[in-house]
Amino acid sequence: MKEYSLAADPILVSGPEMAVFVLVVVFAMVAYSEKRWFVGAGLAVVAVVVLGALFSWATLADYPLVYGKGDFPAEKTELTSLYYKWELKAGENVDTVLVGEAPADAGHLAGELSLEFGCDDAARVGWHLDVDGDRVDSGTLHDGQSHDLTGVAVAPNNARRAVRLTADRRDSATCVTTLNWRNPGFEGPGNGGFRFIFPGLPDDP
Repeated sequence: MKEYSLAADPILVSGPEMAVFVLVVVFAMVAYSEKRWFVGAGLAVVAVVVLGALFSWATLADYPLVYGKGDFPAEKTELTSLYYKWELKAGENVDTVLVGEAPADAGHLAGELSLEFGCDDAARVGWHLDVDGDRVDSGTLHDGQSHDLTGVAVAPNNARRAVRLTADRRDSATCVTTLNWRNPGFEGPGNGGFRFIFPGLPDDP
C-alpha cells in the first residue's frame, strides 16, 4: 500500500475555492480506508489543516514574490514559513530577481534575511536589495545572523514589481554557507489574498 509523506515538495494554494478543493481531497484521503469511511478521522485532520491554513495566511507575506530570473533559489517550508535559499561557496556570489504584484498599500518589504549557522565563525556575506532599480537596503551578515526586512520602506507603486537580491561571500572559509529569505514579498495593512502552504505528495517510486 502506498504511504503518503508530509515532507514532500510544498504546494502554495491561493484562493478560497482552491483551498476548499484541497480540504475535500484531504478529507477523502484520510476518511476512506480499507473500503470504509472513518469520518471522525477525516474531520480531525481537516480541522488541523484549516487552523494551519489560517495561521499560514497571517504569517506569509501579504504580497509574495516569486522567482523571475538569475540564480535560482531552493525552496523550503518550515511550519507556516516559506524560505528561498541560496548556497554560497567561498568566492561565490548570487544575483536573483524576484517579481510580484504590489498594490499601492504595499509599503514595506516582508520577511527576514539570515545566514545559516554552522559554516564558520568567520563566514560573512554582503548583500544588497533593489526594488525596480532603486537601492532600498544593504548590509553584511555573519554566521548565524539575521536581518529583519519589515522596516524597509518602498515607494508606493500599484504595479508588478521586481526585487533584485545580490550577495557575495566576503571571507576565505572553505565551508558552504546558505543565505535565506523567509517569506519574501511585500507587506501591506492586511494579509493579502487567502493562501496557505500545503505539503505535496511524493512521486510514485
